[in-house]
Amino acid sequence: MKEKNNRKKTNKKKGIRFYVLLGIGILALAAVIGLLIYNATKNREEEPTEVSEVPDVGEPTKPAVVYGDPESDTYDFIGDYFDRAGENTTLSITRGDEEGSLSISIFSIEDDYTSYSWQIDDAVYDSDCKALLYEGCTYMRYLSDPADPDADPEVFELSSDGSGKIFLHDDALVWLDDLDQKGDSMLFTRRTAE
Repeated sequence: MKEKNNRKKTNKKKGIRFYVLLGIGILALAAVIGLLIYNATKNREEEPTEVSEVPDVGEPTKPAVVYGDPESDTYDFIGDYFDRAGENTTLSITRGDEEGSLSISIFSIEDDYTSYSWQIDDAVYDSDCKALLYEGCTYMRYLSDPADPDADPEVFELSSDGSGKIFLHDDALVWLDDLDQKGDSMLFTRRTAE
């Protein structure tokens, strides 16, 4: 009988131990889940939140930002330029067909078989924002055939309604293209006669 009582006590102790360990396990699991939830919400707060799109109400007639140097009022933009970062992009500005307008040609080589061009026919200098403003830019891609490098490249018109601005900043021209921001990292320097 004593043996039976001892077994009952041992079983009772084992049962209590089991429930204590089960309780500790549940608390540990709850603590881990709580920590994961805390970290997830903390990371979400640190991530930039998306800005809801503002309805397009049109652009003001004159930009409120001054893009260029004050010296651009007297700067002669006509000339040939190259991107300071390398010789793969050139920019040329000539007089346009309309009085006061300028014609701009930009040519960029991406690799041995792909190049791009932008043709702007009626850029106009805006003295309020100190920049050449343009619309109606024709954007083209040229693909050469690697098997026949002497053949004329295939020509693709990517857009005919590009817009943007070119302005003087310190001692370089900056090109901001509204269509695909191709010129955002470029600083153009006037090519001098050698």
